[in-house]
Amino acid sequence: MDSYPVELIPRPGFRIISGEVLTEGLLFTRRSRVAIHEMHDSLGDLRIDAICHPSQDLYTHSWNLLGSFLEHHNRLRVDDKDHVGYLNYWNPGDQVFSPNEITFDVIDMPSIFLPVFKVHEKQFIYGKNGTNETGISRVRHLPIVCNFWHFQLGFYDQSGLLIDRNGPNWTKRAAKAFLDSTLKKYCTDQFESYLILESKCYRF
Repeated sequence: MDSYPVELIPRPGFRIISGEVLTEGLLFTRRSRVAIHEMHDSLGDLRIDAICHPSQDLYTHSWNLLGSFLEHHNRLRVDDKDHVGYLNYWNPGDQVFSPNEITFDVIDMPSIFLPVFKVHEKQFIYGKNGTNETGISRVRHLPIVCNFWHFQLGFYDQSGLLIDRNGPNWTKRAAKAFLDSTLKKYCTDQFESYLILESKCYRF
């Protein structure tokens, strides 16, 4: 691949994708954290460390919406060592780079997949100070300069506050509860079909 895929770069006329249009049938993908021969346990199930490192990147988990973003795009790793801004968050009206300006390399790692509908505005139970609380997993569209299709999966407490890694011990239990009840259940290394988001959902 000689130049960066133009279909991943935000364009004039693009807008932030509302959570209200994230319907059943849409599919997320991301690069596995481990090589293909390390992805499964002895029972053939997807291993936790193929999905995430629970103590590091679970609290705000990056995913890509399949459609213009294709599975093989997971292999692209953008190089921004000169701090040009390729990995900065993008908002409508921000600068747009051409494909030839974005530097990247290709890494041979497998992909994993996650149905959007299973993790957006879904409840899960976690323990806090001796009681059970109800958390909510939620997806936000947070495009970056080199990838318009970048989303962030986070989880929130009953008051709507984002649960993050800097909180007290109960936040670690909430993270594990979310991992066990949701990500382990719905993440997969295979998929059969998926819907493509209509352009009216991201174009002005």
